[in-house]
Amino acid sequence: MDPPAQRQDPVSISLSSRAEAAWRSRRLAAADVLVRAALESDPGEPAALTIRAEMALGLDRPDVALRAAALALQRAPALARAREAARRAGELVGSWPGIPRPSDARLMVIKSWGFGFWSDVYHVLTSCLLAEYTGRMPVVHWGQGCLFHDPQDENSWPGFFRPVSGIPVAAAKDDRLDVFHPRWQGRVDGALFDRGAEEGGRMHGLLLMGRREAVVISDFATPVVAMLPWAPEGHWSRGLAPDEVLARLMASYACPAEEAIRLSEAILAAVPDPSRCVAMHLRGTDKRFEQPAMIEMRAACLTHVERLLSDGGAESVLLMTDDSSISARLLERYGERLILPASTRAAGDIGLHYQRIAGPVRLGVEVEAEVLAAARCGWFIGSGSSNVATAVVHRWQGSTDRATLVDHSLHSYDYSGAVLHAPL
Repeated sequence: MDPPAQRQDPVSISLSSRAEAAWRSRRLAAADVLVRAALESDPGEPAALTIRAEMALGLDRPDVALRAAALALQRAPALARAREAARRAGELVGSWPGIPRPSDARLMVIKSWGFGFWSDVYHVLTSCLLAEYTGRMPVVHWGQGCLFHDPQDENSWPGFFRPVSGIPVAAAKDDRLDVFHPRWQGRVDGALFDRGAEEGGRMHGLLLMGRREAVVISDFATPVVAMLPWAPEGHWSRGLAPDEVLARLMASYACPAEEAIRLSEAILAAVPDPSRCVAMHLRGTDKRFEQPAMIEMRAACLTHVERLLSDGGAESVLLMTDDSSISARLLERYGERLILPASTRAAGDIGLHYQRIAGPVRLGVEVEAEVLAAARCGWFIGSGSSNVATAVVHRWQGSTDRATLVDHSLHSYDYSGAVLHAPL
């Protein structure tokens, strides 16, 4: 008697159908988002695994292709496309040299992607992870187009963090080196392109895999959850959760420069006892439009803080906010118990980093220093939908149960969305 057929999850089947449509139109990023969604619903869904195998073959990753095809065939041994993908991967994997050892002959230049400070830092971190996956040396260039760039500086990154490698940006400017995407040829240290208008815009990180060029340019943030399924065998990130990976990347690649360290020490010097202080981040200004639930999240943060102040052992509150109206209200509410760093703040609905209240480098150093200081307090409360709050968690030095995000971390899902479309 034949064994009973295994029931398939209708949600994963629907997602796989949409992934198939995206894959047939060569919208790689969209297909990848949908494949991962299908596999979250049903890790063994054969159609989704087959699409991943075919994608991996196109990205010169026969190891991933063979793994995905084998899993698909466990559930659907007669699936012709999975069998073909397994056959092709099997032929290629024997001669595949594996991930090259990083060298200064293979570079990844990581540009700013032109958004908030910690959003730009996370773009650097996931790009550095991709550089590890592809055997390239990372080089960060925060130049024109970065909201925290001083026009007098060629590269603003070293003003905030130590270099991620010993390779200077100048090494990638050699005209003899071929560059991907070709639009960057001869101008790897140039200004950002309009991603909506230029060919090659919105270059999802997967499109940088399998490239043979000496230099690749990473100029669009790809979420860490999109990278992790492509971790090579034996890589330290295999099997780790996104937040664990980001914490390790933060420690390795986002090492603060002296000015941010000095300013963070000045912030902590105003805190009577950091171990009995709860740091709280409340974002205002433009976030009220990006996140309709912002008011509810602020209320949830304040509830946590009130509990810690009343019976949890906290004696003071270190407030991180870009909104002067929030700081004024909480100063009235908490009085001397509120520690308010001497950072730039604004009122209204325009993001602080889009205004001209303070110099761009100063704004970046301030928000970096506040994160460094908050990570050394006794507790932290913030919203997982903010990169500032998640940066505190990924730098947290205390017990993990004392760092609380009142909603899901934005790094636990794919915020790039299926709107991305670039040909394979």
